[in-house]
Amino acid sequence: MAESIARRLGLPHVEIDSMVWLPGWSLPSDEALLAQVSNAIAPDAWVIDGVFPEHRNLVWSRADTVVWLNYPMSVVFMRALRRTLGRCMSRERLGDHNVETWRRTFFSGKSQLLWVIQSWRKRRRDYPKIFRRPEFSHLRFVQLRSPKQAHAWLEKLSAATTQPASPSAQPASPASWQNYGSTISQVPA
Repeated sequence: MAESIARRLGLPHVEIDSMVWLPGWSLPSDEALLAQVSNAIAPDAWVIDGVFPEHRNLVWSRADTVVWLNYPMSVVFMRALRRTLGRCMSRERLGDHNVETWRRTFFSGKSQLLWVIQSWRKRRRDYPKIFRRPEFSHLRFVQLRSPKQAHAWLEKLSAATTQPASPSAQPASPASWQNYGSTISQVPA
């Protein structure tokens, strides 16, 4: 989703997982990760996918919009299963150095599938509370509850940001689509 939004807006896409996972699935220090995230969001505009609690305040203080894919567990789990199995079979490298394995996927406490199961309910419960915090009052929150709704939102975003092609055309500004989405479910107050 973040990659699609970035492409439509002509903005850089920042992938958090590529910063988080070091060789051997190890994690950087909090300081190192915060420094990487700070550098990634230094430009005026960007689209980032995923935010860990440790750097949420940093990222959201510089953001203007948060899009929450609040999909049913069945959708989230099946997508994670499909991606993970595909990566196990293809041996696709993640972060240029890690490969998902059958052992890690099905016989490890560090399984992506286990993480999905353990975190889905917590995020669904906690995110609306987090969104209402005073320090995030400047943000526009868009909640999308299904892939169909997300696709429709992306199509409307594309239409709202379409600009005439010219050599001097600038990427669409997030401010140009701030009012879009009034028919899309917003996080309740």
